[in-house]
Amino acid sequence: MPSHVDEQVKILFEALSKAAQREKDRVESLSKKANFSKKERKIQNAYVSRTISGAYDCVSKQVYTATSSSRPQLMSAEIHPILKSKLPLGGSLETGRAPEVCAGFKACNLALYARKDARLEDLIVATVMTTDMSHKTRCANCLETTDGATVITDNEYISGDDNGTL
Repeated sequence: MPSHVDEQVKILFEALSKAAQREKDRVESLSKKANFSKKERKIQNAYVSRTISGAYDCVSKQVYTATSSSRPQLMSAEIHPILKSKLPLGGSLETGRAPEVCAGFKACNLALYARKDARLEDLIVATVMTTDMSHKTRCANCLETTDGATVITDNEYISGDDNGTL
């Protein structure tokens, strides 16, 4: 990769690392409340994020991060028109998982709204597991909705050493 891309990727992963640590701290503080009933635990688990994504806007040089979770779900009016036009017909390509709950979708949505003339082609996107920062490839929904962005945690961007490094 050219050196300017290396710098962009470094900035993106630094932001992801900080955001993942914030999410780990949040989950840890929730888990300290051990007196949850089974119902309360189920509700809390809906707010726990397994993945976090960052979208680096190559034009504005800003990073936008978002976490996955089924709550809160984006309302239709909150979805950027570019992403809305790419939503799969019939709702979802993943059983039981709406496209708008994915971290990559949410991060791209934030980045597109942040700049009036933003395009998916302006974005470098990475998605990692919040627990260990291992790379997460896009689900079927995100392959559709974020098509056009450069997603560096997809398999074709990861080196062949099988340990998830770029």
